[in-house]
Amino acid sequence: MMHNEAFMKETMDYKLLYLRLKKCLLRIGLFTLAGALLGGTIYLLVQSVKMGTIYQSFSQFYIQYDYDPSGQAEQFYNAYTWNDLLHADPVMDRVFAAMQENSAYKEIMAPYDDAAIKELLRGETMRAYVPSDRRIVNVEVRAENENQCALIQESMEQALIDYVATDPALSWAELIRSDAPKLLVWNNNLWRAVIFGGTLALLLALFAWWFYYILDDSLYTIACAEKRYPYPMAGISIKGEGHYDTALQKNLNYLGRNHPAASQLSLEDIASKDTETLRQNGAILLLPFGRRNGKQIDKAISFLKNQDIPIVCLIITEADGKFVREYYRHDKQE
Repeated sequence: MMHNEAFMKETMDYKLLYLRLKKCLLRIGLFTLAGALLGGTIYLLVQSVKMGTIYQSFSQFYIQYDYDPSGQAEQFYNAYTWNDLLHADPVMDRVFAAMQENSAYKEIMAPYDDAAIKELLRGETMRAYVPSDRRIVNVEVRAENENQCALIQESMEQALIDYVATDPALSWAELIRSDAPKLLVWNNNLWRAVIFGGTLALLLALFAWWFYYILDDSLYTIACAEKRYPYPMAGISIKGEGHYDTALQKNLNYLGRNHPAASQLSLEDIASKDTETLRQNGAILLLPFGRRNGKQIDKAISFLKNQDIPIVCLIITEADGKFVREYYRHDKQE
């Protein structure tokens, strides 16, 4: 209970927070990269199922407007007007008629009847837009195979030129560019999916790390142990090196002055030691560095107290030398 209460009341150690986050940056980065790759992969899979195979052609027209001193006619024909006009009956009927005049019409459009073809043309098959110059009109045609796209493109080009010649506000139209259908692989939304996947993975990784951090009862510093347990802290022992600094040996000498024969006990050794000997000589409890064993430490301390075994002091053992030195800003042992 003392460990739980003290652990929950501990204030935030920002330096410890920084060092522990720094230690996990590589894993968080890899998780973020995996999320970005997964997001891109899912997007491509969805697009391949949703879009299937799509071909797109490009046509560009130069439009000459009829003379209008007020200039209102030219202002009227903007991008929205041309796109609506492309799907209106005067143009759509001409496109459909031009398609039927093609000798390969029935073969190319075999999967569709006349009603389905008209519905297809009125959908997103054709799209018109106007760049900065209102005399230029661009038209894109999309279809599920190359032959359909080429047939609709050719019919649309002929139909639009014929319609312009009959519109009183327009003079004539000329086809100045006609690009053959090309296969569309993906669009620019791939990068959005990659960024979204990476960002989501990063947030999940940080949330998981933070959740782990606030529940982690491992010991990393002397201050951690002093806040949780009502026993003197002698110091830290570095894994493979021994004492972190001279303070550890000095503290052991002073704290053990009344128990010179005190035994150093790891958490695993307590139950196997002779309690009568420990009761007479006292115990120095060795607490492992950076392990989630708060409950095990509580159990060990409770056992020693119930057996009336005096706890001389605590030592954090098997510590990460690089971590400890960076925390205390020491480059080497004193």
